[in-house]
Amino acid sequence: MRLLRGITLLDALLLLVALAATWQKMSWEAAGRVTLVALLQIAFVGLFAVDRLVRRDARLHPAAAVALGFVLLLAAVHLAGYLGLDTNQAMAQWSKGFAKWLLFAVFLVCGIAHLARRGRDLWWRVAGALVAGVTVSAAYGIVQTAVRTTTGVELERVLLAPLLPGARVLGDNLYGVDSSFEQ
Repeated sequence: MRLLRGITLLDALLLLVALAATWQKMSWEAAGRVTLVALLQIAFVGLFAVDRLVRRDARLHPAAAVALGFVLLLAAVHLAGYLGLDTNQAMAQWSKGFAKWLLFAVFLVCGIAHLARRGRDLWWRVAGALVAGVTVSAAYGIVQTAVRTTTGVELERVLLAPLLPGARVLGDNLYGVDSSFEQ
């Protein structure tokens, strides 16, 4: 499915993942912390799988095959860590961490396969989207610091809390003060 000038829906999802990769405050507290980028990754992997099934194409680019080999090796190491878990809380934390890592790893393999198939032009667009996302994140951090310094107002409460109901951000800011917001 083409959207704009040679951009497919898969391309657009990959660009959105790259753009939102550094926006960690864009999250919801629903069965753990769910980030915007994780939702976009799930959409990309799902659409990638559907696209490959519809095309009846099981080929994997050599670069994606190498990434898959590393993913399987790291999964084996991570699964070995399961043997040392003693409590239910440790098991829950391990399971959550493994699920998030597995999502990223599958996205990585699918993303490499898609980029290899689509070519250099898409690679540069994705790199540009990542740089744009970092730039937006840095600009937000500068504005947030300036607003908090001059007015004492937390931008998270004004901008993010209404957009992300149930979100919670915890962390130290430049002043060493823990800040949080909950809706």
